[in-house]
Amino acid sequence: MKKVIIVVVLAILVFFGFKSCNSDQKLTDIVKDTAGDALNTAKNAGEAVIDTAKDAGSAVADTAKDAGSAVVDTAKDAGSAVADTAKDAGNAVVDTAKDAGDLAADTVKGAGNALKSLGDFFKAELPGGISLNIPKFGVENKLIGFIKSDSAIDKTTWFDFDRINFNTGSSTLSEDSKEQVSNIAAIMKAYPAVNLKVGGYTDNTGSDEVNLNISKKRAEAVKGLMVQLGVDGSRLDAEGYGSANPIAPNDTAEGRKKNRRISLRVTAK
Repeated sequence: MKKVIIVVVLAILVFFGFKSCNSDQKLTDIVKDTAGDALNTAKNAGEAVIDTAKDAGSAVADTAKDAGSAVVDTAKDAGSAVADTAKDAGNAVVDTAKDAGDLAADTVKGAGNALKSLGDFFKAELPGGISLNIPKFGVENKLIGFIKSDSAIDKTTWFDFDRINFNTGSSTLSEDSKEQVSNIAAIMKAYPAVNLKVGGYTDNTGSDEVNLNISKKRAEAVKGLMVQLGVDGSRLDAEGYGSANPIAPNDTAEGRKKNRRISLRVTAK
C-alpha cells in the first residue's frame, strides 16, 4: 500500500512539474527523474511481490509436507491400534470359550457326582403291576418307604426331588426332569389312597415377592404335569414358599442351589 501511495505522489509531482518548469531542459530532467523513481519503485514492488510469493509457496510446501507426515503417522498409529484391539478381542474370545468349557465340565461333573450319591438304580415293583427303575436313595424310594411304613403323617416331613430342574428364570420343567415327575405320578396310581402336597422353594436372591411367585409357579408346574399323567387333581395340592425354610446356608453357591428345590409331603395315605 505504501508503494502505491509513493507512485501516486510522484505522478502528482510530474503534473505540477510540467506547470512550474520554465524551460524544456528542466521539464526533461523532472520527467527523467520522475520516471526513474517510478521505475525503481515498480521494480522494488515487483521484487517484494516475488519474495512474498516465494515465501508463501515455501510455507505452503512445508505445511503440506507436515500434514502428509501427520496423516502417515495417524494411519500408522490407527493400524497399530486396530491390530492390538483385534489381538485383545481374540484373546478374550479364547479365554471366554475356555471358561465356558470349564464351567460346562464342572456342571457335568457335579451332576455326575449328585447322581452317584443317589446309589444304584434298581427295579421297584409296586401294586397294580407297576414297575419303576429308581435309585436306592432317590426321592421315589423314600416316598414309597414312608407310604408303606406306619409313620404318622405330619406337616414337617418333606421329601425333596433330587433329579428335577427348571429352565433358567422360568417355571418350565427341563426335559430330563419329567422322568422323575412321571415316577411320582406312577407311585400315586399304585397307592390310590395317597394324597400329596407339592412345595416350591427358592434361595434368598431377589425380592420376597418375586421368589414367592416363582416358587408357586414351579410347584404348580409339577402338579400340572402329574395331572396330565393321569393323577386326579383333587389328590394334589401345590404351594410356593419362596425363600422360607432353607435347608442350607444361602451365603454359598452350593447352599443356594440346595434351597432351590421342589418337595413333597404326604397329606393322606
